[in-house]
Formats: sequence, structure tokens, C-alpha cells
Amino acid sequence: MKITNGAIQRYPMIFAFMFIIVIMGVKAYLTLPRESSPDVKIPFVMVMAPYAGTSPEDMENLVTRKLEQQLKGVEDLKEMTSSSSYGMSVVTMEFESQVDMSDALQSVRDRVELAKPDLPEDPRNDLVVQEISSSDAFPVMQVNLAGDIDLFLLKKTGEDLQEELEQIKGVLGVDLVGGIENEVQVDVDPEKLGYYSLGLVDVQDAIALQNMTIPGGKLGLGVYDYQVRVPGEVEKVNEILDFVVTPGVDPPVFVRDLATVKFGIKDRETISRVNGRDAVTLVVKKRSGENIITIADDVKSTIARLEETFPQGTKVTIVADQSLQIKRMVRELENNILSGLLLVVVVLLAFFGVRNALFVGIAIPFSMLITFVVLQALGITLNMVVLFSLILALGMLVDNAIVIVENIYRHRGRGKSNTEASRVGSGQVAGAVIASTLTTICAFGPVVFWPGIMGEFMSYLPITVIITLAASLLVALIFNPVLCSRFMGVPRGENEQQLFGDRLIAFGLGTYRPFLKWALGHRFLVMVLMNVLFVAMFLAFFNFNAGVELFPDIDPQYANVNIDAPSGTRIEMTDSYASSIEEVVRDIPDLLAYNTSVGTPIDAQSAGGSLPSHQGFITLEFPETADRTTSSKGSLEDLRTALADFTGARLTVQKMEEGPPTGKPVNIEISGDDFDVLGEIAGQVKDSIRNINGLVDITDNYDHSLPELKVIPDVEKAGRYGLRTFDIAGTIRTALHGSE
Repeated sequence: MKITNGAIQRYPMIFAFMFIIVIMGVKAYLTLPRESSPDVKIPFVMVMAPYAGTSPEDMENLVTRKLEQQLKGVEDLKEMTSSSSYGMSVVTMEFESQVDMSDALQSVRDRVELAKPDLPEDPRNDLVVQEISSSDAFPVMQVNLAGDIDLFLLKKTGEDLQEELEQIKGVLGVDLVGGIENEVQVDVDPEKLGYYSLGLVDVQDAIALQNMTIPGGKLGLGVYDYQVRVPGEVEKVNEILDFVVTPGVDPPVFVRDLATVKFGIKDRETISRVNGRDAVTLVVKKRSGENIITIADDVKSTIARLEETFPQGTKVTIVADQSLQIKRMVRELENNILSGLLLVVVVLLAFFGVRNALFVGIAIPFSMLITFVVLQALGITLNMVVLFSLILALGMLVDNAIVIVENIYRHRGRGKSNTEASRVGSGQVAGAVIASTLTTICAFGPVVFWPGIMGEFMSYLPITVIITLAASLLVALIFNPVLCSRFMGVPRGENEQQLFGDRLIAFGLGTYRPFLKWALGHRFLVMVLMNVLFVAMFLAFFNFNAGVELFPDIDPQYANVNIDAPSGTRIEMTDSYASSIEEVVRDIPDLLAYNTSVGTPIDAQSAGGSLPSHQGFITLEFPETADRTTSSKGSLEDLRTALADFTGARLTVQKMEEGPPTGKPVNIEISGDDFDVLGEIAGQVKDSIRNINGLVDITDNYDHSLPELKVIPDVEKAGRYGLRTFDIAGTIRTALHGSE
């Protein structure tokens, strides 16, 4: 071949090229981002509209339906679902797998802008449109701050640490859970308010319009321009008492005439505990394609640097550190690759001798290094699928080199020089080597076009194998002939001691020839026996196979207990449920740590609006498999059994799933016009399938609406006092929720 002949003639350039590949390959391997699973594109876009204090029914009518009317016409939309809960409307849109997500996201935003004029003012201003990313659902780690110190000070420490962690390269965001916050509380006396013929809105406006600083512009005096400011923000709580509620009225009415002001504690929205102790938890999330190991190391170094500034008694613990799992996985897969490489070299030594084994074996590291360079250029991370693909391709990397080197060696034994033997030997088998490689590549090629999320997840396997095999072909056609032309020795003589591989082949031929002779003499019998064996294998598989599953059911290192109480459950009650569950959880054997978060959405996709006080979860962390005395899977089954009779909330015990997001194994959708009827049918379906073997954690998303009190205005009486529904609702809203 011309490419091989040219490489042999220009061997100094090839040696330089090999040296460059070593440098670039090692650098690429060291800098490739590490991940547990590939960061696949999920063709989902969410539209979230918070509307505090609004019932699910009103959310459906006022917000959700109006959004759906505009969004249903988006191009390439596959399916649209919506969820209307207390104070939050979420519309989830699934697109075709081939869609460009940036275009889809922009189309959704354009449609949302068209829907805004039909929406109430609050959700109109707070609408959130975001793409769902697989990396958002799995945090890098949870950093917990605990200690015998005030929770307010602990949260302040957590907020300072949050700002530092969010500045780390590759960190998408840091969510803070737990702790308490202070707030200024203005307690208005209704009787005094009525005495002065004022309303809550008057007090609210008096504080809001006074407690602000407004720039006044610029004033030129003499040779200088002066900045003009009108400062009005208070520095002490008691200053609010001097605010005038009735400006322009003599005598004026002050806030102190109507209310008392104090510095109190804000109602808790989230609660966090670590191993049963109150804590503040920081959930660290990474950007797509970033190196988890590097991020985790930077987080730990930042914590070590700031730990001296934390209040005395603060204890920092890290739970669910994904980098440890990825480091272990990469290390184990690297060991498998090295072990496989060693075994391949041993086989080569047995059949080809030391020198020829080195010529063939060099195809493995060079093919790997070229693959790392290409993977980095394509923006592919080093994850479990890629590493498994490298192991899969390991045995095939030497196939091309074996054929090339063995044929060169054969011509060298016929008296040709190294250069001539390399040129002729490579040219004779080049076509066969290329054809063999292409057939293997074509076998993996169709998997690249596997559609959907699962297809994108698995596409990393054929892509990596194809790149590796193409690299091995390059090494076999260029590097191996060049090395053989410069360093191949003279073949062994017939009288020299044979290699172990030669003796093994001779032994195999002695066994194989008689068997082949008998088979050729009884052709019909052999064909009948092969067909019987073929049918028997199918029958054995259908009768004795263990079933089919997407990923093997292995012992997990991380698991969750999800808590879902009825809507409207106060966070204190949900926390009491969590405390009861913790008493059971702490008895689990081989449990490293457990972290409780209350008032945090079970489903990460539902975050972004008002936090659900009726939800929470407990994260369980087990030690590595080698350090366990019992099976973590068995421990979860025991925990599920122990919590089977729990009342007050719906509990789900589940392990952290590997691979792409797939949802529940089985989903049954029931549609109709009456939501209450759908709930009854869902309950009947659950009862009918509950006893099916293998089913656990049967749940539905039917949720009774929050208990509600209806304030029905008397339109006639309200009109006499100059009031409308808007004024009455605004007063009630201010009384219940206050003012930001």
C-alpha cells in the first residue's frame, strides 16, 4: 500500500508522530472529564409558573390551561403533560429525539410570551422556562454543616460557603436546605386599624414606600458634580414605628399607633438533619460535561480553606460524594484494562516470542492513546460506557497487528530484508485487514443510530469501539510496518527450541484432525445433532432464563426514602414523620450516614417554585461492597418491610438507579374529565394489582387538594364600602403571607 510504503520510507517522521501521540494521548487521558454515566440530551422542556396561595383548581383554570393553549402548537412536540398543584403550575413538554434543544427552548419561550397577557400578574412575572438535563437530577455531593450552635448562625455560615462553592469552575449551582432565617414582623392590631378607618394595605404601603433608597441623579455645583441620593432604608427595627401611615393628615397616624414591630424568626420552609442532628445541607450540582472528580476536589479544598472561619463547634460532613464512586469505577476499569493488556501480551509471548510480541502489543497502548485524543476532540467524557467499550475492544486491537506482523515475519524468514519484508508483507494482507476491520465497524455502526434517550446513552459504546478499531487499523498499517522495518530480527531456525504456542498448536491439531475426519465421514448425523442442539438451546433459554432487565439489580451504595404526605400537611408534621422514619433507619446495619431533608421536592424537576411542606426524603449511604457485612439490597427490603405499616404519609424506598433516566418500570395512565373519578379508578387499579409478584412501591399521582377556606364576598355590601373582590383578596393575602 502507498500509505505503508510512504511511512516506511519516512520512518523518522513516523517516530516523531508516535512521540506526539504519546504526549497528546497522555494529556487527553489526564484531562478528560470523569462521569459515572454519559450526560445524554433529554428532549424535555419545563414551564413553571408559581402563584403563591392558589389552589390546584384555580391554578388549572387561571394558568395551566392558558399555557397549554399556546404551547400545544410548538413544532416537533411529541407529548405535553401538566401538573397543577398548590401554588405551582408545571407544564412538561417532550420533543422528538432528533430535535435541536436550543431551537425547541426558544420556541417554547416565544409561545410563553404569547400566553403572558392572558395570565395573572404574579405568575406572569415569575415564569421559568428551562431544559431538563440529566446532570441536574444527580448532585455531585451534599455538604452538611452541623454542631451545637444556633441554627441562624449555622445557616449564615452555609450561605457564605454557598457563595464560595458557586464560584468553583464547573459548578452549576448550590441549593441550601435547612437552618432558620430572621425577619421583621409587624403585628397589626385589627381594632386600632378599624378605629383609624385604615386597612392592612395602608400599613403595607407606608412601610414599602418609605423603606427604600432612591438615587436622585447628579448635581453640578462649582467645579464638581455631586451624586444625589435619597436614603430611606432603615437600619434598626424600631425606626419602622416612626413611619407615617396617613401622610398629609393632621394629626398623622404612625405605625406605632397601629402595630408592634419585632425581629422574629421566619417560618421554616426546609428542615435538614444529618444522622439525627439539625444541620444545614448544601447540594452541589455540576454543569454538563464538567469533571466531577475535579469539582469534588475543589469543593473539598474550599471547605478546608474556610473551615477555620466557621463558628467554633461546626462539624462538616460530606454525604453522597459521587466522585468517590467514579474514582473507584475508573480505577477498577483501568485495572481491568491493564489486566487484559497483560493477558494479551502473555498470549502473544507464547506464540510470537518477545520481540514480535512487542511489535503486536504496541498496538494496544497506541490505539488507546489515539482514542483518548479523538474522544477529547469530540467532547466525550470518560464514563462507565466509554471505559467498558475500551475493555470490549481490547482483544480486537491486536487482530490487525497480528496479521501484519506475522506476514512480515514470514517474508523475513524467506531471506528478505526488514524493509522489503515490511513492504511486501503489509501489502499482501492490507486488503484483508481493512475488510476485517470494516466488517466489525459495520456490526457496531447501526447502534449509533438507535433513537431516543436510551439510544443516545448507548451510542457512546459503538462510537468508542469504532474509534478504537479505526485507530488500531492506523497503527497496523503505519506503525507496525515501520517498527518491523527497523527492529525485526532474523526468524528462528527449525532446530531452535519451539515456543510454547507452537507446541500448543501441535497438540491441538493432534486432537482436532481425528475429530474433523470423523465429522466429515458422518455428515448427516452431525447436521442432525447440530439442529437438535440448536432447538434444545432455545428451549432451555425460554424455560430457565432469569428474565430481562435494563440494568442488573446490584447492591446499591446510595438509596432514598421518599416521604409524601397529603397536600397541606404542615412542615412540622412532615418533620415528625421523618423523625419516626429515622428511628427505623438508624438500625440498618452497615449504614455510613443518613441525611434528612424536609420541605424539599421529591422530584428534582418540580423544584423552582414554592417548596412543598408535605414532601421530603432521607438519603442513605452504605459503605463500599468490600466493607459490608450484609447486602444493602437486603437491608432496603428489610426497611421496606419495617415501614410497610407506616401511616400518615406515602413512603417509597428506592435505590439510586444507574444509567439514563427511565422513570418507573411500569406506568398506567388513566385519563378523563373528572379528577375525583380518576382518583377513585386509580385506587381500584392499585388494589387490583397490589398482589402481583415482584411489584413494590405502587404509587399514583392523584392528590386531594389542600383543605381550603372560601371567603365569599357580598358584592352589594362590599360595593357600599367602595371595595371590590381585588381589595378583599389583597387584604387577606397580605394578612396571611405578609409583604416581601
